[in-house]
Amino acid sequence: MKMWTRAWIIFAIWTTASFVGSPLEQSIVLAQELPPAAALVDRHVEAVGGRAALERHTSRHLAGSFDTQGISGTVEVFSAAPARSKIQIEIPSFGTVSIGYDGRIGWRINPAFGPEVIEGYTLDQLKQNANFYDPLHSEPFVVSRKTVALTELDGRSVYKVKVKTRWDEEYFQFYDVETGRLAGTIRTYATPVGDAETTVILRDYEEVDGVWLPMTWVQRSAAAGEQLFKFTTAEFDQVQESVFELPAEIKPLLKTAESSVESYD
Repeated sequence: MKMWTRAWIIFAIWTTASFVGSPLEQSIVLAQELPPAAALVDRHVEAVGGRAALERHTSRHLAGSFDTQGISGTVEVFSAAPARSKIQIEIPSFGTVSIGYDGRIGWRINPAFGPEVIEGYTLDQLKQNANFYDPLHSEPFVVSRKTVALTELDGRSVYKVKVKTRWDEEYFQFYDVETGRLAGTIRTYATPVGDAETTVILRDYEEVDGVWLPMTWVQRSAAAGEQLFKFTTAEFDQVQESVFELPAEIKPLLKTAESSVESYD
């Protein structure tokens, strides 16, 4: 497989551990006073099922298809409380690309680059994205949110919220004016092929066991084009603990990374 194809795959799995603003976001004239960011977050919580419904679950599993630049495969996303995650993409003729956080160690494995222990602010981002009860309990990661504009994203009217993290990163969230649900994010991620500003669009919310989940994720960036994730299976409270065990390839690398590990629990 050509190296440019490998780069697409590498980039796709890393930016997912999550979630090019300018073509997708269009500013519009403010027609009313902007609502506080805290009110938008509260409305989102209610729009996806409410606090009680979110806190009733302790794990989540999504499965579906992955497609980018003509490359297709399958994807699975595992999440569990309080903050564990694993994303795995199977690409025929290439192999398995995966990234995970077990509550302490962040890691990724790619056939093109091998195993890696994640460190620095990239690990901070991974920890935040693994936070199972976000946005109910975002205090360990977020120091402030501010609504900055009424704008458009993915053809929808949205409120744009600037988020500042405890490691002084700033990124943007977008809340759908009509539904109240999170419509997407714009954030810069460090990847094996360089930093990349990435837009994540969330579409096709469906109700699953009392909680509304986005079943389509679209990711766009200048570096990797568009990646499409379409989930056909979603279930709660069925994830086994063994899913989050560190891969054998990662364990020999831990001694060199041990000093950088910090828990937000």
